[in-house]
Amino acid sequence: MGLFKKKEKAAPSAPTVPLRRRVLIVDDDMTIAELNQTVFVGRPWDVETAYNATGALSAINGRKPQLVLLDLMLPDLPGERVLDAIRSSRLTTKVIVVTGRYVTQKDFEPWMGTVVWVLRKPYPLTDLRELVGWIESGRDLKPNLGTVGDV
Repeated sequence: MGLFKKKEKAAPSAPTVPLRRRVLIVDDDMTIAELNQTVFVGRPWDVETAYNATGALSAINGRKPQLVLLDLMLPDLPGERVLDAIRSSRLTTKVIVVTGRYVTQKDFEPWMGTVVWVLRKPYPLTDLRELVGWIESGRDLKPNLGTVGDV
C-alpha cells in the first residue's frame, strides 16, 4: 500500500445540451400566434399555443411555463384573469403582455414581477426576439427597445 493513489481517468463528459424551457403563446388571432412561434425556432424552448383564456389556464396549470406571451383581449375571459391565476399559484412564470389596448404601468401594478414587459401591437418580431434573448440570458439590464415599454 503506497501513499499515493493512482489517479482514475475521468469519464469523458457528455456534450452540454441546453436546458429546454416552456413558453405559452396566448392570442386569439392565429396569425399573430403563429408569427410569435417563429421567434422560438432554433431556441431551446418548447412552444405551446392557446387561443383563449380557458386554454391558457389549463396549459399554465398543467405545464407551468417559464414564459407566457399574453394577449389581454381574449374571447372568453380578459387576460387579467390569466395574470391573476399565475399570481395566485405562485409560479415564477414571466409574462410579456402583447396587446393592442392602451395600457399604462399602473394597469400592471397588481402583477409587478410577473409582467416584465408590454409589447404594443403591432410590434416588430425583432423586438420580441430581443426580449426572448433577454429572458434567456437572465440579465437584470433591460433591453432598450423603442417600441415597447417595461413595467
